Amino acid sequence: MKTGLLLLARRDYQINGRRNRLTILAVGISVLLISSVLALSESFYAKMLDEMKVSDANVLTIAFGSGANPLNYTYQSLYTERDISLVRQVKDVSNVTGVKGVGIESLVYGT
Repeated sequence: MKTGLLLLARRDYQINGRRNRLTILAVGISVLLISSVLALSESFYAKMLDEMKVSDANVLTIAFGSGANPLNYTYQSLYTERDISLVRQVKDVSNVTGVKGVGIESLVYGT
């Protein structure tokens, strides 16, 4: 019975050989495209994070703003004075600054 099944599979492969090879080729191309898209997205993500870094690695900057104007940053008060004083008490933290309600609506050069 196994011999008959193997013969049937072999005959089917010989008859549909071109279709089988095209299927294998399509799967290979799909894997190649998916891996290249993942590699590109990972490299763009790494480049984006690298460009967003501040020159000093010990500084953390959190800014919320609207995307209409790149100069228009609207900071939200995320922390109270009590929160900032608690952070100042941490052993390895040297400077803490709380930014509240600062925004740039427009810049005019020269008058």
